[in-house]
Amino acid sequence: MSQKSDRRNEIQFQAGAAELDRIEIATKMKAHFLAGRLSYERRPTNNNQYHGNLLVKNDISKPLKRLIKYGLATLANDKIYPNPNV
Repeated sequence: MSQKSDRRNEIQFQAGAAELDRIEIATKMKAHFLAGRLSYERRPTNNNQYHGNLLVKNDISKPLKRLIKYGLATLANDKIYPNPNV
């Protein structure tokens, strides 16, 4: 979690990371709500073969984007890891 942004040269993920189960997302969040708005990219690392990123489309409205992010945060409630580098 020490990755830095190219533009500002500051730690990119200051809030930390969260662990989410893709099956839980699919079953607990409405499919029509997420369809075409949320995608997943898997990028295994040396330390975590299951590492991946959830990507929220940029071209959706801010209120809808917030609702998706809040829903994901609720699902990750007990699996949030603070960034030790901040």
